[in-house]
Order: sequence, then C-alpha cells, then structure tokens
Amino acid sequence: MPENNKLSALARPPAPLLRPRPPRPPPLFKEIDPRAPPLPAPPLKKKRASRPKVRTGCLTCKIRRVKCDERKPTCARCHKADVECDGYFPQNETVASTTTAGRPCHSSSEEASQPKGAHQRHYHRPIRPRAGMPPSFLAVPLLEGLDVVYYDLFRHRLVPHLAGYRYKDLWSRIVLEAGMRDDCIRHCILAVGALTMAVAEVPASANDAPLRGGRPSVLTPWTHKQIVNEHHKHALRHHLKAVAGFRKSFQDPTTLSPRCVHLMTLILIVYEFMQGNNEGAKTLLNCGLALLRSSITLYEGNLEQSAPGHKEKEEDLDDIEHNLPCLAVMLDYSNQLARQDGQLYQLKCVPDDARLPQPGHDSMAKLMAYWGRFFTFSIVFISKATYVPRLDPYGTGTGPGARYRAAIRAKQKVFLAQLHRWTPVLREYARRLPALDVAARKELRVVRLYWLVLYVHFCCCHDPTDLAFDAFTAEFDEIVTETLELFSGDDKDGTGGNPSLTLGEGVASPLFFALRSCRDRAVRTRAAHAVGRIPWRDSGFDAQAMIVGKLGAVVMEEAARDANGFIPAEARWFWMGGEWHVGKRAVVATYVRHAPDELGRQVTKQLTLGVDDWGNICRLAGCVSGRDS
Repeated sequence: MPENNKLSALARPPAPLLRPRPPRPPPLFKEIDPRAPPLPAPPLKKKRASRPKVRTGCLTCKIRRVKCDERKPTCARCHKADVECDGYFPQNETVASTTTAGRPCHSSSEEASQPKGAHQRHYHRPIRPRAGMPPSFLAVPLLEGLDVVYYDLFRHRLVPHLAGYRYKDLWSRIVLEAGMRDDCIRHCILAVGALTMAVAEVPASANDAPLRGGRPSVLTPWTHKQIVNEHHKHALRHHLKAVAGFRKSFQDPTTLSPRCVHLMTLILIVYEFMQGNNEGAKTLLNCGLALLRSSITLYEGNLEQSAPGHKEKEEDLDDIEHNLPCLAVMLDYSNQLARQDGQLYQLKCVPDDARLPQPGHDSMAKLMAYWGRFFTFSIVFISKATYVPRLDPYGTGTGPGARYRAAIRAKQKVFLAQLHRWTPVLREYARRLPALDVAARKELRVVRLYWLVLYVHFCCCHDPTDLAFDAFTAEFDEIVTETLELFSGDDKDGTGGNPSLTLGEGVASPLFFALRSCRDRAVRTRAAHAVGRIPWRDSGFDAQAMIVGKLGAVVMEEAARDANGFIPAEARWFWMGGEWHVGKRAVVATYVRHAPDELGRQVTKQLTLGVDDWGNICRLAGCVSGRDS
C-alpha cells in the first residue's frame, strides 16, 4: 500500500460510535511516493458487538488505550515497544474496577431514560482518572483522536532521536512527565508530533527535494506553502495554544516555574529547528535564557543555591539547567548565525570540583547530568580562550588581550586536572555496566570521545596560530576512528531508524573539529567523507550546509602545503560564517587567517561556494582517497 494513502487512511477521524485503535506511527521521515495509484474504497465493515472494557492492565497501556496482557513486571506490549512499563494499580483498586466494569457509572433510572445507543456508547468513552488513582496519575490528560497518534509518535520515535547519545533521561522522563502535568508543555509535545506527521505526508516533488524525507536545513526552511495538510493545521493549533498559555503564565512572575520555562523553551526550539528556522530558535533561546538568568547557577554572580524568591530548587533543575547555556554556546560553532559573545561572557568557566558522580551510588542519568555540567563549563572556557588571544596574537603583552593570557593559562591547568579526575570515574562506570546494556555503553563511549576532544582543546586553546594542534595527529586519528565506529552503529542511509534532528552533542561536532584543526591530509580526508554522509542535524550543526564552509578553509590551506607536508601559520584559516543565499544555493563565506599581517591587523578573505558542489570542493582540498566505511 502506498505510504501516503496509508497515512491518510490511518488519520481519518474516529467513527461516531466506535473509536478505532490509534494507528501505529509510521517510520519517521520515510519518503512517500505521490505517483502511486489511490487506494480502492475500503470494504464496509460489520458493526462490532460492544462488550465491557477490561479495566485492569498496566498504566502505560491505559494511557495508550491498547489491550494489555498484564504480564509482570513488564507487559508484552511495553516489552515489544521497548518502553518502560509504568506498572499496575494496587490490588484493591483492580478488584474494585473489575466489579464495576460491567455496568455504567450512573443509576438504573438514568440508564432507562437514555436514548437507544447511549448505553452502547458509554463503554467507548475515554478512560478518565478515578478518585482512587495515585496522585501522580490524577492529572493525566485526556487525549483523543489524532492527539493520541501525535503523542505516541513523540514518545516512541522522536524522544529517542532528540535524546541523541546522552540526553535520554531529559527527554524520556523529565519532558514526558512534565507534559502530563502542564498544559503548555503538553501542547508543545503535540505540536512537534503533529509537525512530524505533517512532514511525513508532504508529497515528493522537484521543488521540495530537500524537504523530502523530513531533513530540516537552514538552506531549505519550510513554509506553510510547502506543508499543507490536516496534520500541519493541528501542529499550528497546538503551537498557538502552547505559546498563548506560556504568555499568560508571565502575568504572575511569582508563580512562574523555572523548570517549566526551561522545558518549554527547549521544545519550542525543537519546533523551530524542525522547520530549518535557526534564527527563530536562537531568538527563543536568548529569551529563555533571559528569563532564567537568576535561576541558572552557571551564570556569573549566581550562587550554587536556590534563586531568590524560591525556597528550594525545583525537582531536576540542577540536572537540566546546563542544557540551554550549552546549546547557546554550541550554536556559535555552527557558523550559521552571528556570534553573540554577550551570552558567552556572562557564563562561568570554572569547573565545580565537587560535582563528580559516585560509581555504585549515582545512576547513569546522574552521570550524564554531571558530565553535561562540566562539558558546558569547558566549552565556555574554550570559547573564551580561543577568541581572547586573537586580540594580542603575537603575545607582546601590549594588546587588549594580554591581561587575559595569564588567567587563561591558570584555568587551563585547572581544567586539565579536572578532566583527568574524570578518567577513573568513567572507567569504573564502564566496569560496572552489564555487557548486554548496549545503550548505556554507547553513552559512555560518547562521553569518552568528548573527553578526548576536550583534552586536545585544553592543550591547544592558548595558541592563536593553531600550530599546537600539529602535535596531536594521533589523537585526531583516534577521534575520527571512534566517531566512525559510533556512526557505523546507526543507520547511515537515512531510511530506517535515522533521526532528522538530535538535540545534543553527537558525531558531527568531533568530525568538524578534526576537519578544521587537524592538518594531516589522511585524517582530514576521513573526517570530510564521514561528515558528507551525515543525513541528520546534531542540534545547530547542519552537516550538509556546514561542510561547504569548512572545506573552503581546507582548500586554501592545502594549496599552501609545502613539500614536507607542513602548512605555515600564514596559510591557516578558520571559517567565521557568512551570508547564506538560499535561492542560489550558495554561501558567501568569510575566513580569517590565524596569523595577522606585519602590522598585527586581522586578515580576512571571502569565497562564494555552491552548497551542492561540496564534492568538487572536497577534490580541490585533496580529499580524494575514497569513502570510508
């Protein structure tokens, strides 16, 4: 059956008497063939006899409104879907529900006065929370119609993708729990799920080829003209409700929850990223950080305690508060938006020595929270250390950046010492993990990969000429090798389980780091070919767009390589961004030379590069050894 007709058939509104089981979410971003013949009219189905619903079963199946085999501790449906089974009601509640399931919840006189068919409809009403339910489930929202499909799509398909390699607890637990309690967050979740379904039903055509498959890009932002279907209307409706409710909550700042602001900002950013709207995502990010300025302890001047006006810190806020600042700094490395150093210089760059997880005591989720906090401090320091020395490139001690050099070197030693303290911790966590826990082991591999990235950065960030990186060719080779091994474990062709978007540090950032900073041609070649195969986006890292700008610097450097294979400082460049011409599929890229001219002035150059011509640019750069597997 053609995929587009299948989606349309599954998305029909429920019948007036019998609500059908919600359709299974389709494979994400699978291409849909619009040329397939339409489906024949479905045969008329006989009316199914109505029987009382079974009121037992696990809580997960109750929320999804599907049949549960009541197997313990995990039912068959939850096991097959690879989701956490939320368990069962206490036995006394189960008995009470089974004794009343066979009759309506109203008196016999009311039943007799009902019109014909009302008794039958009663058994197909949505399950509502009972008074005896546990408190955490009294506020479970009522989802009907396509909202059930959107929520399931978000929970079972998008959450694993957005979590990437190390944000599983944030998306699979914290965000989903908040969506059950807060209307605004729930509407955000449904908006993202509906938008995903809308993109999956966009017909393929020559004009929207980049849109086909649901891969968002800054080069192909989506508009209402490209996505016109029922799911898109639902996405807009839920998005408007979420934003309206969010604005209404600002009327009483004393009750405004920093945790809610954080999660709302995060999901709204995902909504913009899915449309290739980086500018909108950056605006939302800045607004969210401005609202959270006094609540996030990573900002200069904020103490490691509750923000003023809050008697105690909200649940999980310590574990998630680093996410938005980290995303803000990482977006500056995407070269697709203007740098906003004002945000950068308000953040601390001092590691917290007390924040190390304890193997055997702290869970993997806690380990990832501790590491995320340290990683945020680290990239803030690297950003400051990388750009400040350029104000005094020769180290004469007379430039405006001279007074920062001593402080940078002192902090460099602190960060290196703290990084080495993580080594035995990660080793012990790896030793304790079960061999069959593949997902957790992969998370640890990603942490170790970024440990190596930070190590090379810390050792070389004080050198504005980039010559210090030449001593770390072996480390760069290990970074590329490890990244390719992680990459090979995922679906590389983008037709199966591949995500369209992850919201966190993935495989793109280490590969771009090797491509930019390593001057060994073989390592660069492997990194360039690997980046060219990444079909999704790691947060703001749009690999298909960024590869062109990065290779422009490589082309200029390779042209200046001498007979011994050395590239002098006067021929080393870094990409500072540029002006994107979406219609022309080109970018006017701006490059800055690492070494200034004789008078100490900055040297810049501009190149106009075709976005779809990265293969030719790669050949000019000397990346001709073939594609790595």
